[in-house]
Amino acid sequence: MGVFSKKHPVPAEAKHNNLLYCTLSYWRMTRQWKSWKLRGEKVERFCRKWLGTLFFFVCSVFVGASAADAACTGLTSDFTPPEGAVGGPGTLGPWNQRLMLAVSGDGLAFQRRNQIVTDQGAVPDLALDSSGCLYLYYTGWTVGTAVNKTVVAISADQGSSWIYKYLSLAGFDNMADPVDPDIQILPDGTFRLYVTSDPGDGDGPRTYRAEGTDGLSFTKKGVAFAQAGKQVLDPSSVFAGGKWHLFNGGQTQSPGANFHSTSTDGTSFTFASEDFFIHDGLKCMFSNGIPFSGGVRFYAFDAGLQVGIHSFWSVDGAAWIPESGLRLAADFSSGLEAVGVLDPAVTRLADGSYVMIYVTGIPETPTPTETPVPSGTPTPSPTGTSTPTATITLTPSGTEAPTRSPTVTHTPSWLDTPTPTPTATPTSWPTPPSSETPTTPPSPTLTPTATHSAATAALPTGSPLLLTVLFGALLMGYLRRTNLVQ
Repeated sequence: MGVFSKKHPVPAEAKHNNLLYCTLSYWRMTRQWKSWKLRGEKVERFCRKWLGTLFFFVCSVFVGASAADAACTGLTSDFTPPEGAVGGPGTLGPWNQRLMLAVSGDGLAFQRRNQIVTDQGAVPDLALDSSGCLYLYYTGWTVGTAVNKTVVAISADQGSSWIYKYLSLAGFDNMADPVDPDIQILPDGTFRLYVTSDPGDGDGPRTYRAEGTDGLSFTKKGVAFAQAGKQVLDPSSVFAGGKWHLFNGGQTQSPGANFHSTSTDGTSFTFASEDFFIHDGLKCMFSNGIPFSGGVRFYAFDAGLQVGIHSFWSVDGAAWIPESGLRLAADFSSGLEAVGVLDPAVTRLADGSYVMIYVTGIPETPTPTETPVPSGTPTPSPTGTSTPTATITLTPSGTEAPTRSPTVTHTPSWLDTPTPTPTATPTSWPTPPSSETPTTPPSPTLTPTATHSAATAALPTGSPLLLTVLFGALLMGYLRRTNLVQ
């Protein structure tokens, strides 16, 4: 039988004439085939023009994302992190401490991974860039062949693995080596690093600001905060209430207090107050703050017992509420930790979870020795108040020394400092949220982005790219099989 349709019905007279019926059937089939062919050519042109363009556009997006990550994933380590503890110039310091990792879904309840990031490391701080690379700045005691250097560990897989890189810190010649790093990544991609150093002018160590664009090379820009005749240590910065807030340990007038200073742009800070932070009767030292929706959460540790990681909540960065419970309690059951937990650094990952790097003691720490600290090398203190002793390395008689390189040894005094009684505490506070999604705080100048808060989610790479190629291959195979593409 011929091929007919409602649009081309069989003529009545053709039903009784086989020759006419066959002729009309052939004519209808030819006409319909030509129509199908015309439609197929139109579909083919459409597919070649638009589907091809779309396919290569999607591929370019994923390839571009992979290229953006290349600066992070293509790096190799400059040194191998040490294992175990060594003797140092005091009872507590990076020589007998290690950095460990914990994770959380809400920024409140953290779970240990029992993962050692490095031994002989202290005073960590974290930053997440827009491509998803995690930067861990810390001061290491044994760093390759060097001693007491600020370095960075970088992870492309949310902290599962790390590569270790030296930092280039220009402008600190004839000064104590910078320690106690605190990092912020600005909206324009600038890495801003606050560090402790001593120029050797007799006023002791203070906080300096250095900046760079790649997270590895920094140039000193100037003093960020100093107190005449007082030693200022271990900076921790956060943006809250429309301004930057900087908290430091050091030689405060009230033992155990934190220096608190503020700035509109984060370049130079003005002293505001000396603050105590009390949690369940324990004196705490501020370590790391991150913005959340509606306020700021600062992670801290108790300076004496070091029973765990605490947190405080603030709306404006000036008044702080102690939050109930511990974010991470001391636990020595794994055999990987000793002494306590302190100096937490926290940031939010692209998937909305949180990662914490914290400091603990290395079990079976050897007895500290009175080994001299290399000239020009300040020893970092744990976050909080310390009573450091500044010494100047003198050049032997008969040699000319146009400059002096200071050595600062930080001996934590908060270990045996009695907890002061806090001043008047407000009778009522707004209840901080239990779990928030961080937001970028508003500011007319420079505001923090992904460093201690939510980062821009990195475009997926690897598997999505493979799926895109597979989808394109299947689509082209289907079009060829249906004769839409030759």
